[in-house]
Amino acid sequence: MELEETQEETKKIKLEEEYYNIFILTLNCFETKPQGKLDYEELLKSKNPADLQDIVIVGLQEIISAGIMKKVFSSKVDAKDIMAIAIEIQEALKNINSGSEYVLAACESKFTMATLFFCRKEIKDSIENIKTKWEDISKPFISIKGCNLVRFDIKDFGSLIFVNSHFPSGEEESNNKYRTHAFESINKIVMKDTKDKYFYKDHDIQFIFGDLNFRVDIPFDDIIDEINSKDHADQVLIEDMLKKDQLNMFKAQDSEAAELEEMKINFLPTYKINREKGNYELEKCRMPSWCDRILWHQNKETKYKFKVKGNFYESRLAKVKSEDDEQLFNFSDHHPVIAEFKITKEEWEDVKLSEPDIHIVKSEKPIESGRPSAGKKLIRKAKPVEKKGASIEKFEVDEEYKLRDFVDETKDGKQEPPASKAWCCLWR
Repeated sequence: MELEETQEETKKIKLEEEYYNIFILTLNCFETKPQGKLDYEELLKSKNPADLQDIVIVGLQEIISAGIMKKVFSSKVDAKDIMAIAIEIQEALKNINSGSEYVLAACESKFTMATLFFCRKEIKDSIENIKTKWEDISKPFISIKGCNLVRFDIKDFGSLIFVNSHFPSGEEESNNKYRTHAFESINKIVMKDTKDKYFYKDHDIQFIFGDLNFRVDIPFDDIIDEINSKDHADQVLIEDMLKKDQLNMFKAQDSEAAELEEMKINFLPTYKINREKGNYELEKCRMPSWCDRILWHQNKETKYKFKVKGNFYESRLAKVKSEDDEQLFNFSDHHPVIAEFKITKEEWEDVKLSEPDIHIVKSEKPIESGRPSAGKKLIRKAKPVEKKGASIEKFEVDEEYKLRDFVDETKDGKQEPPASKAWCCLWR
């Protein structure tokens, strides 16, 4: 009997998966300091309380008034205000997440914006290479609008960057061009320090969020009565309006912007809200629009394969009491927008597979013609025997051991049933 050598093949085996839950909140504060006025527990709560929030990013725009132009560049958020906001958020996160402690890992604030990065205390030692930066994306005009960036690595996981943005406002076509220019500027951002450079596009997962200020290109009079009559999300109306959303139209025309992903919008426009009444503003004829957005992009050229799952994407109410405590009103003329993601890193390993080795098995009892019946017990393993091109081993087995194939002894070239002891070929 001649035995052929086995041929090796490989296949990919998925190893253990690692994941992190990411929560993002964006809110334009309408030139109002939020400390002591917002219910962060309501704004930051997850829809799945059992799954802890590992990383929480809070992006705020227009925390204070910029004032007149001559005072623009002296306008900035006070560090004491930022710390007061951070303490309130930390306490809310602890209450939401079953007492788990959160730390403020980084903060970037400039002019009227602030970005706060929190993480669970248990994972803080895994957060490395934290960098922050302010980037002016308002060119060719001088403006305080721009981006607050926070980037970091998670040890043995990957790199993430978060871009809290406030794009140029206005409903005219020229204003929309400045917004698309802002996207192009973000793609070119480089964060530097004395040793390293971090290119925006090189990060494994990239998030752009904030008051992006894209509008809906529909005449105000054509839609305002219908949308103000809605107290809940009407998906047909939403889908009709989103067809004329400037951001969606830009993504349809620009290949780089098309790579940005966004969860399905099933909430009404986030701007411009009448603070006292809660409906859309009529006096200034501002077209209701989804100015506040959360987008992401997964780098396809990274070492590892990542899966970004959007758990939910919604707008929430931010109600505060009036100074005389007699009525509730909206904190801002924007509704806050929140999103939660589960980011999983999938590791795969190439495993070599071989054709089954041929083993020689010795049976103590005669084996009749045909395929043997089932059995499981192996009595003992004998010393391996070397033979041409294959791994061959002797076994003594009882009648219950399952032999998957066998070869009869031959006599004068004819097949005969094996004698009391037979050599059988077992494919394992």
